[in-house]
Amino acid sequence: MKKVLQRFVDVWKSDFLHKLTTSKEKTTNTTIWFWIIFSVIFSFTISFYIVFVVQKEISLMADEIFNNEVISKDAELTMKDGQLSTNEIQEPFVYSAEDKSFLLVIDTNKNKENDPEILNEYESGLILLKDKLYSKDNDNISYETVVYKNHEAPNFSVKFKEIEKYFNDYFFAGVIVLYIVVFVLIFLFLAIFRLLTALWWALLLFLICLIINNKISYGKSYEIILNFYFIVLPIELFSLFIEMNMPFSTFIIFSIIFSINLFHIKNNKSNKVEEDEIKESDKMEKLESKEETTEQV
Repeated sequence: MKKVLQRFVDVWKSDFLHKLTTSKEKTTNTTIWFWIIFSVIFSFTISFYIVFVVQKEISLMADEIFNNEVISKDAELTMKDGQLSTNEIQEPFVYSAEDKSFLLVIDTNKNKENDPEILNEYESGLILLKDKLYSKDNDNISYETVVYKNHEAPNFSVKFKEIEKYFNDYFFAGVIVLYIVVFVLIFLFLAIFRLLTALWWALLLFLICLIINNKISYGKSYEIILNFYFIVLPIELFSLFIEMNMPFSTFIIFSIIFSINLFHIKNNKSNKVEEDEIKESDKMEKLESKEETTEQV
């Protein structure tokens, strides 16, 4: 585990590629554990942020809906024989998020002002009418129409205070479930999808090393890329967080990492050549000195 933790520091150093390619120790297990641990860390962090933002938005929306003067606690929605009706609700009831993320309209009297086309101005929304509803979610460009009778809507009657109680009782559990789902999806993306994309970057590094006469195996090149992803991921995520559009960002980041590490290898070779030349020169001088001493004798 000590080697794995040390890898979090070593991967940022300019001599990382050189050390990993010249090391006589087996580094595969360290790389695997390093990959798993940092994928879990990133997945945990990203999931926490996403769920935090979502639950905050839902809480604000719920607060505006449940704590308003338009709908009383005794308000009731009833579905009977494909017809929706309300009780203790001042219609049309309209909730509109300030950022245009969601719209809710309840209008069983078919107010002409509530044209379903208005949903196209929002990311998602719901318009409940007497015999049908119009809905739109983030995945759809336009709204969809659902006629209650055509979908055999069941008869039910629910009070506003019952919805509020249900929301309060299960909201926390819902957030936990959402977090688990988001975590699993992000981990699969980071840990599996990145394993596939690493094949291409490993090939690129392998070819570059071949061209500069610093031959390494493709397997070792792939292992190195898995480690370098620890540098690439936070930079990409930070650019997304600040909404900075960086075309070919991954290519640019990998190019910089390759350049720094390969320059170190080239510089190290140059220094080694100079050291060998100095040693050879010293050896020749000692030899000449020895010959001169022999001649004098």
